[in-house]
Amino acid sequence: ILSLFADKKIVVHKKKNLKEVFAKESFLHQFIREVFSFKPIKDAYLAVKSYPKSMIYTLWFEALFNIMAYIGFLFIPLVAVKNNLSLSEIALVFGLMRVPYVINFFTNGWASRFDKKLFIIIVMLFLSFLFASFGFNESFGGIMVISLGISLGLSMIRPVISALISEQVHENDAGTITGVQQFVAMLACIVGSIGFWLFSGVFG
Repeated sequence: ILSLFADKKIVVHKKKNLKEVFAKESFLHQFIREVFSFKPIKDAYLAVKSYPKSMIYTLWFEALFNIMAYIGFLFIPLVAVKNNLSLSEIALVFGLMRVPYVINFFTNGWASRFDKKLFIIIVMLFLSFLFASFGFNESFGGIMVISLGISLGLSMIRPVISALISEQVHENDAGTITGVQQFVAMLACIVGSIGFWLFSGVFG
């Protein structure tokens, strides 16, 4: 609404007709050409291909992190509902899950003392154990502790993965690799949620 009021005060020096809007070098034409172009995808592929395999491994870490994070937000409420937790208790669980992300700058300094890749692998193995342990806990306290542990582990490896990517990126590719990182993250969320649906359909 505020934007509409602001738009009225913008001075239009020359009105364009419909033909000019769809002209070859108009903004609209350039916009459509960029949106439906395969060039950005090709550029991203070539940029990633130019890096050593360690970059691919790091992007796999990015994917695994987002799968775990997304499944956590799908899985934990389902566990809570199945164990008859109240809405206020579920809200407390969610609130507790965000606390580690507020203080992860403390854990980031501690994590940077170790080998980053080894640290990520160890934390992910520990997270796998925590996810599995959900099946053996029915109490509100147990769900709270496990949820906090999962969030703590995820918040600890989030900055480490970003640091690994930043360390390897060339200055000229910073924007492209950031786009690739976001693409991998969102694709992992989609794959993770669909995979979780299939997995839960088979195993309950």
